[in-house]
Amino acid sequence: MSVRTTKKHYALFVKEVERWAAAFGFRDWKLYTYHSKLDPGNFAECEWDLGHRVAYLRLSTHLSDEAAPPTVASIKRVALHECLELLLCQCTTTMREARPRDFVSCETHKIIRVLENVLAGEAK
Repeated sequence: MSVRTTKKHYALFVKEVERWAAAFGFRDWKLYTYHSKLDPGNFAECEWDLGHRVAYLRLSTHLSDEAAPPTVASIKRVALHECLELLLCQCTTTMREARPRDFVSCETHKIIRVLENVLAGEAK
């Protein structure tokens, strides 16, 4: 049985993205959210155009068959995660110019996991 996210999950994702965007001060960014099928294994993703200050945050409609069913907590956490990706996008973009993409992703995600654990605990 395929694991999917619902319109309710997406509405919560949008609400949480808006919440964290305000908390992190993304006032000069244009944020677009989408609910669409992503590559297998991706719960959500964030892509950005730093020069134009535009970001695309997507919640996947289809999760891998092995994935746990989405919960309120997991949707909130993934919205936080994608907003943290955007918060670090300047560093990520700069590092990608000097280092391999996999290295940058690994190092960025170490920081994101720490911030997620701290901020998700405070957000309860």
